[in-house]
Amino acid sequence: MNVGQYLETISESVLAQTKMIRASFTNSSNKGHGFEIIIRDLLDEYTANSNFVNHGEIIDSFGSKTGQIDFAILENLHPSGSTDGRPRILLFDAVHAVGECKLLLNTGELDLIINANQNFRKLKISKDNNNRTTNEFTNKSDELSPPYFVVGNDCNVRYERLESELDKGNISFMIALNHTTTNTGLIYLGAEYRKDSTIRFCEEIGTKKVGNYLYETKNPVVPLIWAVNKFQIPMISLTNTFHSYLQIE
Repeated sequence: MNVGQYLETISESVLAQTKMIRASFTNSSNKGHGFEIIIRDLLDEYTANSNFVNHGEIIDSFGSKTGQIDFAILENLHPSGSTDGRPRILLFDAVHAVGECKLLLNTGELDLIINANQNFRKLKISKDNNNRTTNEFTNKSDELSPPYFVVGNDCNVRYERLESELDKGNISFMIALNHTTTNTGLIYLGAEYRKDSTIRFCEEIGTKKVGNYLYETKNPVVPLIWAVNKFQIPMISLTNTFHSYLQIE
């Protein structure tokens, strides 16, 4: 098996785990919670050793607070706290990226995500903290928030509506494992990713452009891992690596 096939098995594994969760439970909260754990475990496996993944509520140095955050990628300098899976209070100045997981991404859930993102964008970095985690985006301005991801299992929002709402919501990156009308994955590129190199990456992993910044993909987990790693400290660029892997016959 070549590495390209190996990467494809990652997507297949996530899809299979999610299918099992949906088949096992009737309660939507249990299904949604199970999907969140699958995604957090995936991100934790592929994030840099200098980071870890958790969930809870984020607070900044000025007392502003978010609601529930499904996952946050944090600098290891952040207090580790409990490890039994309970939600935690997360310190904004140590956050690299945050995201929401939705088992079904419909228009109602999309509105909730955009509102949650707007609350998150209100948090501010304290200038008194001289160990602020930085990366290629957040070190440009103290006012620029860490990236905000959306990960959906199924999505039934029309392409045009989806892209329009995500643009307004200032979402950094969206991955849907499956669009219910096409049975393919979706990638949405937020403003930070609208670069020639990113678009070339999407094209080279076999995507199909279906909007201005919306792409269909048969292997949605690979671009998710790639996107998350663009925000890691130390910086890990997997773009060229993925290209090489996927070109191996």
